Amino acid sequence: MWLGATSHVPAVPAVPDTHAAPPPAITVPLADFPKFDSTTSLLIVAPHPDDETLCCAGVIQRVTAAGGKVGVVWITSGDASEMDLLVIEKSLFRKPRKLRDLAERRMQEAHAAAGVLGIPPARQIFLGYPDRGVLSLLGEHYEPGRWLTMFAYEYLKDVRSYLGHYASDFETPRGASRKEWAEERRARIEDKGRISVKVSNATVSINGNIATVRYRQIYNSDRLTVDSRKTLIFVKQGNRWLIKQERSGG
Repeated sequence: MWLGATSHVPAVPAVPDTHAAPPPAITVPLADFPKFDSTTSLLIVAPHPDDETLCCAGVIQRVTAAGGKVGVVWITSGDASEMDLLVIEKSLFRKPRKLRDLAERRMQEAHAAAGVLGIPPARQIFLGYPDRGVLSLLGEHYEPGRWLTMFAYEYLKDVRSYLGHYASDFETPRGASRKEWAEERRARIEDKGRISVKVSNATVSINGNIATVRYRQIYNSDRLTVDSRKTLIFVKQGNRWLIKQERSGG
């Protein structure tokens, strides 16, 4: 939650310019705070160490001063900051050891800063997700959403793996046999000199061993460009989610 205090930004002296008038003083009105008291609970969710201080130190202090409770959760340890590697670690190379050292240092500094702000250690939590890796975790490792990157990549690079995402009882269009459908799909892919596939706006709903995935797909080749909505019905077979039905539109 982002909260702001009422404040005024003082006028900034203008740089002399014979072609422009000095800018007027800037006043930035911010929303009033809600009332804080001993019943207030505030949770700060910070993407990286130091975000909690740079963005929320003021409201944290106001809540603690009123007797309320404050906790902070850091999603990552800030281990992928190239600027920090350059300035703090004096390194231009993203070596694993340097990244681990950077993460340890930033975590220690964040704990210390949170303590200064009055947040007790028991309410300081690092989740430990990889910096700049959360989107990959969601897209590549969340079943059945894992297809978001794998499915598109294999569509372009590996037809056999791509076809392997379809269940053995996949409902082929127009009553074609599985062999006829696979040969038609293979020819469609391998016949193109250039193909790009982008997927976005995906939603996933799961009911037992059946999952429905709806998304937008932009297909682009040297012969055709199609922007469409897709629906895939997955069934779980063993430890894999495989495509049972495939529909376009809607």
